[in-house]
Amino acid sequence: GDAFGWHQQTDGRLFLGLFIETGRIKDRDGWRMKSALREVVAKYQPEVHLTPANNVILANFAANQRDEITRVFAEHGVQTELERQGSILRRASMACVSLPTCGLGLAESERYLPELITRLEALLAEVGLGGQEITIRMTGCPNGCARPYMAEIGFVGKAPGRYQVWLGGNEASTRLNQLYRDVVKDPDIVTELRPLFTRYAQERLADERFGDWVARVLWAEQPATAN
Repeated sequence: GDAFGWHQQTDGRLFLGLFIETGRIKDRDGWRMKSALREVVAKYQPEVHLTPANNVILANFAANQRDEITRVFAEHGVQTELERQGSILRRASMACVSLPTCGLGLAESERYLPELITRLEALLAEVGLGGQEITIRMTGCPNGCARPYMAEIGFVGKAPGRYQVWLGGNEASTRLNQLYRDVVKDPDIVTELRPLFTRYAQERLADERFGDWVARVLWAEQPATAN
C-alpha cells in the first residue's frame, strides 16, 4: 500500500504521503486539500508523485521543514499523521470516476464508495474485525479502471444501484479475483457480505487477509462463476 504520513528518505530528507479519497483533489467544507497542495508546492517546491492508488506523495523536504508544512496543511483542515488520514479500510479503497463524468458509467462509483465504506466499517466492527485492512475497489462499469478484478473485494457496476461482487484478489494485486455474485442491489451488499465476514473472523489463519481466506476456503467450496 501507499506510505501515508511523514517518512525519511535514504538521503535524510523527508517525504509526505497524503490520502486522497477516490483520487479527487478538491476543496470542501473543512478539508481544503487543493488549496493546501497549491500553497505547499509553490512555496517549498517538492517533487510531486501521483501513486497507482490515486494518492499523492510530496518528496524531498528538508527535515527542518516538517513542522511548518504540517502547520500549513492543518490550517487547511488536512491532517498529515497516518492515523488521522482516514481509517485503514478507507485508505485501502479506490474508485473510478463513473457518473456523471464518464459516459461509460452504468452505476455510481466515486460518489458512492465513501458511504459504502462507512457501512462496511460498521459491519466489520459488528463481527469483531474492526481495524482490518481489506482492499476494496469499485467501478461503475466492467471496464475496470480502478482495477477491481485484483482487489480482495471488487464491486463492478451493471446498472444503477446494482453491482457485481468479485472476491479473492490479494494485497499485492498479483492474483485475479473471481465473480461471487453477478447482481447485488445496493441495500443488499452488507447482507451478502455479513456471513462471509463472520466466517472469515472465525476461520482465518493467523494474520491471514480476507482475500487469501477467500482463495483458500471459499473458492474450494464454490466453483468460480467467472475467471
